[in-house]
Amino acid sequence: MSLSKLGVSEVVTSGLLGGWFLLSILNQFTNKCGKWVAKLNPFCIIPTWTFFAPTPGTSDYRFMIRDLSPSGYGAWFEIEWCESRRWLDALWHPSRHRAKLVFDCISALMRTIAEMKQSGFDIVNEPQRVMVSVPYLALLNIANSAPCATPGAVARQFAIVEQKAGDPLVEPKLLLRSSAHELASA
Repeated sequence: MSLSKLGVSEVVTSGLLGGWFLLSILNQFTNKCGKWVAKLNPFCIIPTWTFFAPTPGTSDYRFMIRDLSPSGYGAWFEIEWCESRRWLDALWHPSRHRAKLVFDCISALMRTIAEMKQSGFDIVNEPQRVMVSVPYLALLNIANSAPCATPGAVARQFAIVEQKAGDPLVEPKLLLRSSAHELASA
């Protein structure tokens, strides 16, 4: 098919997809171009893939929950969201989608909090600003969908803990502890 036979809709669609592709390439850089694209990207429509560069991951996240019953809070326990890999996972690994969702939500929530702090929002005294963010709500949904560990639980709290990868001697760092959120009745 020659370019002269393209209709208006094909030209517009090609231009939009080509522009999106170009902006996606520019968004991979951490220089002025990448910062410029980030300003144009408030809804995160333009992807960023930083698998190994410029800074590889040096820590692991732990997604913890605990239940609140009339007698008080129960013990914290970790939601297992990242399973051990098997050889077959190289070909077929559908549970990877859940692990990527949790990791991306945690990363997005940490970025959101950092940007709010940088913009001067007081998230300690006004936590509702964070609680209405999409990553927070997604993590709350994941936390609330886990089975109850405490009989008679009425609310649940989640926490994100950072552990330096490969160094068990470094004390884990609490990044976020949510408010207690009411559990839906069964």
